[in-house]
Amino acid sequence: MKFRIILILSVFILLACNKESKEEVKTTISKANETSGSIKSAFLKRIPSSESNLIFSNDITDNVATKENLFDYDYFFNGSGVGVGDINNDGLKDIFFAGNQVPNKLFLNKGNLTFEDISESANINVKKHWSSGVSFVDINNDGWLDIYVSQGGPRSIEERKNILLINQKDNTFKEEASTYGLDDHGISTQSAFFDYDKDGDLDCIVMNENDYYGTDPSTFYSILKDEEKLMENCSHLYRNDNGKFINITKQAGLLKPTFGLGLCVSDINNDDWLDIYIANDYYVPDAKYINNKNGTFTDAIKENTNQVSFYGMGVDIEDLNNDALQDIFVLDMA
Repeated sequence: MKFRIILILSVFILLACNKESKEEVKTTISKANETSGSIKSAFLKRIPSSESNLIFSNDITDNVATKENLFDYDYFFNGSGVGVGDINNDGLKDIFFAGNQVPNKLFLNKGNLTFEDISESANINVKKHWSSGVSFVDINNDGWLDIYVSQGGPRSIEERKNILLINQKDNTFKEEASTYGLDDHGISTQSAFFDYDKDGDLDCIVMNENDYYGTDPSTFYSILKDEEKLMENCSHLYRNDNGKFINITKQAGLLKPTFGLGLCVSDINNDDWLDIYIANDYYVPDAKYINNKNGTFTDAIKENTNQVSFYGMGVDIEDLNNDALQDIFVLDMA
């Protein structure tokens, strides 16, 4: 703001002053630019891994035998996720890196932007396969953050099961996804925890990709007329019933095919109830699930938008222009 004021004043002075004054004004503007530049240059500073000890690389290697390659698995190069949360309640944010082929890693924040790799001792790679998205959530409401990891990739149904790491309050974790009913075996990319029914506990949406990538639209939709196959290839909504998560995808109105690559939960229509937006890849339209306030959702993407993204990849929702209305920003590769 100071720079803008200086610049505006300078314009008026330039119109009404002599040559010497003009030189003074130029000097003032130059100094303002220098100050502005120094602020910008100091805004972010790169901390090398040699100082932070944050050492992680999501290295991937083609493997024809396991179908871990771009020809057999379209999302081979999509990358993995990262989560940030305070796992030991010391007021410092810790970091979890998900790996596709490489092990997941957990770094404990030691302060001053230095971290300790506690991946092995924390027991975070039990049942780990092709990991992707990460969510920190206090799932059992004990005041300690747990970690939910989405899994998928070109793996078997058993190996695709998501993992839930329950915090043991001593910098270690115990895998208990099946106990909680969250061992979803879709090709999961991300999840979100939110209280969609306002009963005071956290429910869960698991966003999935699809087994039938590479098929033409006609064949794709023909295959998914089979409700059992459709249930295996859609995103899943889980209701929290006293600590046990129940798959209510069909009852809630979310039984639709997905190539889910972007997920946001937000009160899109300002009615004080949380809605769901899923950005879908390929020829499947994005889904804008409006909360009906009765345990169900209605996909209002066609009614609420003039045009949707083709090959939706990522999504974020925020009030960009401060008009108290939520705006939706979708990334697209087309």
